[in-house]
Amino acid sequence: MEFEALKNFITQGGTEVGHFGVEFKRKWQQSCGEDISAIANQENIPTGWLVIGVEDNGNVSGHDENWLKKTEQDVSNHIRQYLEPSWAVKKIFGEAIKGAHCLFIEIENPQDVVKWNGSAYKLIGTTSSKMKEDEVLALSLKLPGADYSKNKYDGPYDPSLITAFAQKVSKESTDFDIDVNKVSAEDILRKLNIFGTVTAGILFGDYKFRLVNFNEDGDILDQSSKQGLYNILADSFIEHIQSRARRKGTHIEGTSISAQEETPYPVKALREVLANAVAHSLYQKNAGDIVVETHPNRITVRNNCSKDAKIFVDKWLSRIHRPVNKHLMNTLRVARITDEQGTGKIRIFRLMLEAGKREPIIDFQELGNYCRWSITLFNEEANKELKKIAEEIKDQFENSDQWRLATALLIWRDRPWSVIEQYLDEHYKYVAAQVLHNTHSPVLLFHGRLYTKRWARVRLTGQLTKQFSEAEKAMFLKILSEYAFENGRSGNLESELARRIIGLSDHQSEKTQLARLFSEWRDKGYFEQVKKGHWKFTGNLPVE
Repeated sequence: MEFEALKNFITQGGTEVGHFGVEFKRKWQQSCGEDISAIANQENIPTGWLVIGVEDNGNVSGHDENWLKKTEQDVSNHIRQYLEPSWAVKKIFGEAIKGAHCLFIEIENPQDVVKWNGSAYKLIGTTSSKMKEDEVLALSLKLPGADYSKNKYDGPYDPSLITAFAQKVSKESTDFDIDVNKVSAEDILRKLNIFGTVTAGILFGDYKFRLVNFNEDGDILDQSSKQGLYNILADSFIEHIQSRARRKGTHIEGTSISAQEETPYPVKALREVLANAVAHSLYQKNAGDIVVETHPNRITVRNNCSKDAKIFVDKWLSRIHRPVNKHLMNTLRVARITDEQGTGKIRIFRLMLEAGKREPIIDFQELGNYCRWSITLFNEEANKELKKIAEEIKDQFENSDQWRLATALLIWRDRPWSVIEQYLDEHYKYVAAQVLHNTHSPVLLFHGRLYTKRWARVRLTGQLTKQFSEAEKAMFLKILSEYAFENGRSGNLESELARRIIGLSDHQSEKTQLARLFSEWRDKGYFEQVKKGHWKFTGNLPVE
C-alpha cells in the first residue's frame, strides 16, 4: 500500500489489515518489532506498514510532538539493536493525522528472512507468530538473495588464485585434502562447495578492488585495480603495504617476519582488516567498491556496507556480529583467513595495542540505502613505554579480557567515561567494572572521568610533582574510604594496600608522601591509627 492511500485509509477510520501488511499499535514497545519481522516475511507484499499511534479500531491515539520525537528515537535504537537485516525498514517518519502525531514505519522484504531479536515471525491474520525452524528454512529457500554470496556467478576465474587458495586450505584444514596437481580449478571449486557462486566470483573472478598510493603531501602517486579479491589477502600484497611505510627492508611470509626492525603494521592486524573488507562488503552496491589507500604514515581500507554496520562504529569492544555474506565468510574461515564471527574488530584493536600503536580509527557514512565504512591503521613509532606497561598489566590480570581492557582504558585516559562506555557492549562494561575495582588497574574512575595512577603516569611522562594536589587528596580520600568500608572491612585499611589502590610506587619518597597524607587525615579526624601501617576510617568524613 502506498503512503497516501494508507494515510487516507487511517483518516477514514480503517482498521488494521494483516493481509495488506498494515498493522497498528497505540504505542511502541520492544515486542512491536515482532510485527516488523512478520510484515517483512510476507512473500506477496512488496511494502508493508507498522503505524504507531493508531488504535486497533483505526482511531488515532492522540499523541503530541514530544511523544513522536522520543518514540522515533526509541524505534531507531531498537531497530539497530534487534532487527536483522536492519534495512528491512525502509523509512521511519512522523505525520499528523486528525491533529494527532503518528509514527510510520515502512517495511519491505530485503530478499532475506527478517528476524527480530534472533527469531523470525509471520502474520496469522493480524497476529504475529513465531516461525518454526522448517518454516524459516522454507522461506529462506524461496529468497535467493538471502545470502548474496550464494547467488549464481557465471563469469571468468583466475585458476592461479584458485590453486593458491586450495594450497592454503589443504595446509590449514584437515577436512580438505586437495592435490592441486591432479585436479582442475573447477573441481577445486566444487570440492569447496563454491563452484558457480558469487563467493567464487568475489575471490577468484571479476570482482575488483582498487589500490591508491599517496605521498606525504596527500597527492596520489599512482592507482590501479585488480580482479579477484583473494589477491588482497596474498602475502605479496601485505608486503607492498608494509614497504610503503618501511625505512628498512623486511620480508613477510604468512605471519613470519624477517627484519632488522619492527614492521610498520602488525601483520595479523593488517590481514584482519583486509579480510574483514572482503568478508563484509555489500557487494550488491557497486560490487563492494573496496579501496585500499596507502600513505607513508597510515593505511585506510574502505568498502560499501549495510546500515547494520553502524552498530559496530563506536563499539570497539563488542562481540555483536551481523554477517552479510555467510557463505563467503565460511569459505574464508576454512582457510583460517577470518576468525570467529564478532571477534575481528576486537582482534585488530588488541593487536595494535600489543604492538604499542595508537588505536585504529573508524569512519561511517550513510549514502541513501547503503553505507560506506572505512578503517585506518597508523604506523607511527610504537610507544615503547606504553608497550612495556601493557606487558606488566598482562602479568597482573589472569583474564585476557581484563588486561586488554585495562590497557585500553590507559590509552583512553583523557576521554570522559560517558564516551568510553559507548565503546563497550554489556559484557565489556562488566569487565570494565572488574578492572577498575582491581588494585592493579592503571587508572581510577572518579566523578565520571579516569585518572592515571601515579606509577603509570611516571612511566608515561617521566615526570611527577613531589606533592599531592588538593584534587588528588580529595580523590584519594573518596576512593580509599569507599574501599575500606566494602566487603566487611569495617573501615580498615593497610598502607601497603592503599599505595596499590591509588597507584603509588614502593619508593621511599612516595611512602613518605602517603604517610604525611594519612597524618593529615588523622589530624582532621578522618582516620585513626590502629598500629604501624594499619589505619581505620572513623566515618567522620567531609560532606561532598
